[in-house]
Amino acid sequence: MRQVRDTQRLQSKLLSPQVVRHPPQGISWHTVQTMSEAGASAVGLPDGFLMTSGASRRPATVLVPIEETTRKLKMARGIARNLDSQPLVIVCTHARGAQYLSNDQDPRDRRYLSGVRTIDGHHVYCGGIEASISRALAYAPDADVVCYYSSKLDFAQAERFAFAIRLAFPEKKLGLGFSPHTHGRPGETIDPASLGSKLRQLGYDYYFYHQWQAVVFAQFPHAAPWALFEDGMESTDSDSLEESTPSRSFRRCGGILDLPDRY
Repeated sequence: MRQVRDTQRLQSKLLSPQVVRHPPQGISWHTVQTMSEAGASAVGLPDGFLMTSGASRRPATVLVPIEETTRKLKMARGIARNLDSQPLVIVCTHARGAQYLSNDQDPRDRRYLSGVRTIDGHHVYCGGIEASISRALAYAPDADVVCYYSSKLDFAQAERFAFAIRLAFPEKKLGLGFSPHTHGRPGETIDPASLGSKLRQLGYDYYFYHQWQAVVFAQFPHAAPWALFEDGMESTDSDSLEESTPSRSFRRCGGILDLPDRY
């Protein structure tokens, strides 16, 4: 009965885009449970079982500090060492398109802040590919695979990211996540063979994408269990954050902020 209750509790927390015929048992169940409790947004098993949370279904506009994600990765790494079937620990940063940071306690995050805060305390964040690289380099020592997430697929930026990470970690596996629906049309599909070939030429090992309210792990490993960790906040109301930002001019990054006199 304990197994059944735990399965129901976890499945209420994690939503799968695939039809799960039966919950995992024994060692496989332990892998899913421990990785999800460590903060994984998605966990996959060799038999095709996949559980994902809402965080892995959409781009995140609010980041958590680097230290918070690193702490989760270290916890996951410690757990993985004690599992009979060690899962790949995968981390994906949303810094490419992030607009806000939950707090500035980690000094490594401050170089990408505009210096402006929203009314509810979030820091306006100047995201971009360099911010993604900076975070990925911080996560790399504690992850088997590092990846970044983008709202669109930009091969030039993907190449820049791969070059920077491989320069510091030559053997590190790379991944990429993106949302083709942001520039596609209903009915359009992705050709996994051609896309996978192009990304492998750039040095990538895996990729996943979001399309029409679903997350598709087209090129994630299937020979071993894996767990995906992300540095975006799970629940974000971007509209309310926009409204709580004192002025849209505050959102300018990479230049002088034009602040109204009252601020």
